[in-house]
Parts: sequence; C-alpha cells; structure tokens
Amino acid sequence: MSNMRLLLAILGIVFVFIAPPWLTAMCILALSLRWRAWEVLLIGACADILWFPGTFSYGIPVVTLFSLVVLIILEPLRNELLVDRRMI
Repeated sequence: MSNMRLLLAILGIVFVFIAPPWLTAMCILALSLRWRAWEVLLIGACADILWFPGTFSYGIPVVTLFSLVVLIILEPLRNELLVDRRMI
C-alpha cells in the first residue's frame, strides 16, 4: 500500500468523525479514482454507522451504497487513465 493511499484512507476515516460529509466523499472519490480501494467500503460503513440516526440517511446505508457505486462506476475510467498497471 502506497503512502498516499494510506494517507487518504486515514483521512477519510478521520473526516467521518470531524469533518463535513463532502470531505469524506472527496476522500472516497480520490481513493476510488486511483486504486481498487476496499477502504472506501470501510469508510462508507463507518460513516453510515455514525450518521445513521441522522436526518439524511432515511434508514438506508447511503454512504456505503455511494462507495460501492463509485467503485463500480470508476473501474473503467481508472483502467483508461492509469498508464502504469502496477499501481492498480
């Protein structure tokens, strides 16, 4: 795991607790765009557990579903943009 990937994963988890939701979403997008990152599912699950009683979740795991959709949708784009296949 590269240093940048580790840093983004740690920031994503920390942002779940202390930052607005859009910063967490930015970490999820950055991780998903560059790597096949299972960490985004962990960040999404952590956010849903913490924010589940919140007003915008409506009883469904919104952030986890967002993370899963982003991982699936960005797969072809990631394959096109990355020149160095070792980084995947």
